[in-house]
Amino acid sequence: MQRSDSNRRRRRKPVKGYKINYPRLIISLMITMIILWGSFKIVSGAVGFVVRTVKGAGNKVEITVENKDINIEINNKEQEYINKPEESEKKAEPEKTEAKSEKTVKRPEETKSITIAATGDVLYHFGMINAGYNAATEAYDFTDHYEKVKDLISGADLALANFEGTMAQELLPLAAYPLFNAPDAVATALSYAGFDALCTANNHCLDSGVEGIESTINAINFNNMKHFGTKKQPGDNLLVIEKNGIKIGLLAYSELFNGLDENLSEENSYMISRMDLNVIESDIKSAKQSGCDLVAVYAHWGHEYVFEQTQTQTDVAHMMIEWGADLILGSHPHVLQKTEIVKHEGLDKFIIYSMGNAISNQRRETIDNKYTETGVILKFSIEKNNENTLIKSVEMYPTWVNSFLDVNGNRKFELLNTQDFIEGGKYRDTVNEETLERILDARDYALKILNGESYPQTGN
Repeated sequence: MQRSDSNRRRRRKPVKGYKINYPRLIISLMITMIILWGSFKIVSGAVGFVVRTVKGAGNKVEITVENKDINIEINNKEQEYINKPEESEKKAEPEKTEAKSEKTVKRPEETKSITIAATGDVLYHFGMINAGYNAATEAYDFTDHYEKVKDLISGADLALANFEGTMAQELLPLAAYPLFNAPDAVATALSYAGFDALCTANNHCLDSGVEGIESTINAINFNNMKHFGTKKQPGDNLLVIEKNGIKIGLLAYSELFNGLDENLSEENSYMISRMDLNVIESDIKSAKQSGCDLVAVYAHWGHEYVFEQTQTQTDVAHMMIEWGADLILGSHPHVLQKTEIVKHEGLDKFIIYSMGNAISNQRRETIDNKYTETGVILKFSIEKNNENTLIKSVEMYPTWVNSFLDVNGNRKFELLNTQDFIEGGKYRDTVNEETLERILDARDYALKILNGESYPQTGN
């Protein structure tokens, strides 16, 4: 039978005179403290390792490889830039590469693209000026002239035309052939149609004198368009317009000025742009050197009402290509002339020797020439990559000018895209049979001329 602890304590005899060994006690305490401190370090180190491991789980590195580029995403708050894919457990055996880890692989630039629309002579005769006058408002309005081609023109990133004449109604009476002076409302209508810049280098730009050049530029600028080919102040001939990251350089030159340039003094001779080959070469090369991705040149040249270009036109056009031009856009003959693709330094360049009339009152009924009723709107698709700016495609839209009487007996004019009148075209059913026949006839001969297949023998 076991005795309780209390009975044991009562039976023990008291200890007499127990002596404490202090040196041994101190040594024992020190050894105990050392053991406890070591144990603490081991435990705290283990805890720290666990904590770091848990935190590291939220610092996940994801690596994706596309087109040999390395994208590294780190989802912690303090961004780190790591270019060592071999450190990721997810990465397979890396291929051998000479790229250094500190360099970032550059992605290829994204291809940039634009569309450019270009057309020929905008020439306002009295019949058209009178048709645009509203007696009730005592004002001019020509916007209806472009209503049916507005989508085609405004749909381009950059739309160009050759304005032939002047707009100086505050200086001189309105006039037509042989000295053209149209209302400022023409500029308003062209802006409404979607044109962005107008060429002003042609044989009628001096029809209202030096002041007429200035007022024409003012009217164009007031209607939110640019101009090139004439100047109010000395300076470069080049107009640069940037669209979608592509810089287009625009230049324009005229072969003749109807003798009116003889009235210019030496001080204001800078206002016009003559077809001087030395100047043209310098301008084109400067445009390229200044960073223009594409250079387009309006050339006012050749013989009126002639379907084949002169040898001079051919020679000068090819020289401009050699100097660096990409698009040569001819005007002045008032009828269409052929197009040409020229290969230069491995790239396609484009020439049209004459775009004909965009809109005018030159027609079968007025000058006994149906071919002056026809022009073309060209649509260029342009692409820019790391190395080159390319003409990817050229679309040709032959145009025709319709002149008719409305239900009230008022004379009207409108510029038409002949494609809208072929079978299934959206405007085919809006004209009578006689007009439709003239539109389709114009389309047929226009495409033959533009493609150099055949040339008409007569003017009617």
